[in-house]
Amino acid sequence: MGQVDVSAPKADVTWPHAATLVLAAETPRQRRWAVGTTIEIVRKLAERRPKVVLADLQTRTPSSLAAALGTDEAPGMVDVLFRGAAFSAVASRPQSEVFYFLPIGTAPPPLQVLYQHPRWGKIATRLAQADAHFLLCVSAQDWLEAGPIAGFEACITLNASGLEVELPGQARRLVEFLAPPEIREGQAGMLELPWYAAAEPETQPMPSSARRAAHHPEMGPDVQPELGRPGAPRGRAQRQPGAGSAAWAGPTTVPAGRGRGKGRGRRGILPIAAFAAAAALLLTVYMTIGSRQVPEDPGYLEAAADTGQVTASTVSAAEREGEGARLQEETLPYSVLIASFSSYDDALARQREWTRADLPFYVAPTPVRGIVYYRVFAGMLADRERAGELMAQLVRERIKDTVRDWDVRPARLAFSFGVYSSSGEARALLETLFAQGVPAYIVPAAADDGIAYHVFAGGYERPEDARPLKEQLRRAGLDVELVERVGLVLP
Repeated sequence: MGQVDVSAPKADVTWPHAATLVLAAETPRQRRWAVGTTIEIVRKLAERRPKVVLADLQTRTPSSLAAALGTDEAPGMVDVLFRGAAFSAVASRPQSEVFYFLPIGTAPPPLQVLYQHPRWGKIATRLAQADAHFLLCVSAQDWLEAGPIAGFEACITLNASGLEVELPGQARRLVEFLAPPEIREGQAGMLELPWYAAAEPETQPMPSSARRAAHHPEMGPDVQPELGRPGAPRGRAQRQPGAGSAAWAGPTTVPAGRGRGKGRGRRGILPIAAFAAAAALLLTVYMTIGSRQVPEDPGYLEAAADTGQVTASTVSAAEREGEGARLQEETLPYSVLIASFSSYDDALARQREWTRADLPFYVAPTPVRGIVYYRVFAGMLADRERAGELMAQLVRERIKDTVRDWDVRPARLAFSFGVYSSSGEARALLETLFAQGVPAYIVPAAADDGIAYHVFAGGYERPEDARPLKEQLRRAGLDVELVERVGLVLP
């Protein structure tokens, strides 16, 4: 099953006899929602099934689940597993409830010992024979560290934080319940950001990375599929194909870029003045276009385009033809994963908060075990070492919580929407794509007469990771190619 975005979950999933409820919450408010939703789920299941037992295996004390049910933290599951206590002696029916409840019990052992006890498998087998349902309540952090529990691999996640809920190996997610925005937005560690990094969310609805240094279930060797760079030569800005072509099948009229009819041509040695002007132009591009993908108003876009045009005019095309050397592009295969969200709106809001003049952020919808998460990445870098330096910088600035090698992600593949000779043309396409729910961004590109603007969407290690965005593009009527992401580097 996929994600369910609800504030009052329904118990209409196919429930196994043994399952785990995984609570992902970071703030007291989020924990209250997760606990209340857990009780509501179990209560609705118990209304239709005569034998339902909820066991609390959360290690946080005092138990918020026991407090919400009005029960004492008495002997419980630990005493059943390790001290020979009978279920009938420790299970109780909370007042006004129709299900039974077991607390974690007294003096629990380490998680690995508790979760790996051999009796779990026997308990799960007997549940099916008795037509009973036994639900274990755990925290997402404990579950990732020591889970899953034998026989209880099927799990239901209650995502109060909106971040990607990582699961241990062999765990099988049945469904995910997502807290409403007013609960998710009260996340811990919200940063006080400069005025230019703040923006109100203004997104199109679409169906975390856990904040801890742990091994991610997706971790594996880098895969480098043999895909070509964007097909057109880099002589000039690439013309955007017409509405009837294979590369652009959308119903929306989009401004076309200029053709790339000629080759690179010969160049001399770039003088210091021209080099400085090119460097200033590149910085201006990132400040005005590359870093803020969805400006708050059209006026900002117009100002950005005007600034780029003025800067570009400091060195004429004729001067560059006779004196300059063409700026060089290279692949940009690495980005730093900052966080993953269950909600597109949440991811885009965070991207807007974190983005700044000297560092672009972008959003890439990515499947993780059948659930689509919206990952927020920082930067587009040519090598892993520089990406690691950026990650350390983001941790120092408190934008990212921890340094974790896995978070330097291979992201060399992106959907290309063409290269444009002016920022105005690229900006118009960007607006059109965002209106269709496609989180696109601009990367500076090389052109004979200076700098062009390449519009991309996504950032992926493998083609299969790009399927959710590819499907989104297909629904929008856009047929574009997945290519190696390339960008401008100074000579």
